[in-house]
Amino acid sequence: MNNKMVKDVMTSDSITVSPEEDVVFAFEKLMKNKISAMPVVDNGELIGIITPTDLGHNLILDKYELGTQIKSIWLMM
Repeated sequence: MNNKMVKDVMTSDSITVSPEEDVVFAFEKLMKNKISAMPVVDNGELIGIITPTDLGHNLILDKYELGTQIKSIWLMM
């Protein structure tokens, strides 16, 4: 990687999620696209990153149901 810049190897069309996204659908999006992390974006601004471990752990242990939004678990992670 001689003299390569991040912009030369990064993905420009990233898959993102909003804080209002349903936890179940966000988890599905991660699994379906086989990605290990997904940026959480609010009004075009990066506010965090969510992982399958974050969501899977919470879905199983805390028994979140359809309709639970990422922003409602944000402080718990």
